[in-house]
Amino acid sequence: MTVEELEIAPARGPLHAAIGLPGSKSITNRALLLAAMASGQSTIEAALLSDDTGAMTDALRALGFRVEVDEAAHRISVHGLGGAIPASSAELFVDGGFAQVRNNVVTVLTQRAIAADQIDTTAAATSPLVPIVPHSG
Repeated sequence: MTVEELEIAPARGPLHAAIGLPGSKSITNRALLLAAMASGQSTIEAALLSDDTGAMTDALRALGFRVEVDEAAHRISVHGLGGAIPASSAELFVDGGFAQVRNNVVTVLTQRAIAADQIDTTAAATSPLVPIVPHSG
């Protein structure tokens, strides 16, 4: 077996691409998170529609993102705001079975918001709800 080298150069401008993904809740949830952080509309084709990905789309909606799900086409569109989080407060359902929501949305999106002094998070390890409240400091 030989190893081939491939040089990857930084993009010189915005990327416009269509990427085919297999139906996977992990990949779908990660793509949803990236779409929310991007600018403009991102469309995820061949999305896996499951309880976990439904929890992720619900969490993004609770954070103020516009999310459209076409169940027949297994397509999800997310309107990202370039890293901004629209909601100043939200409650996200992160039951134990929805580890992707807890790990991805709560960790990445709320940390980004905290850095911008938009919201704080509080949570108990066993709580099915993680309230996100306006920053009081």
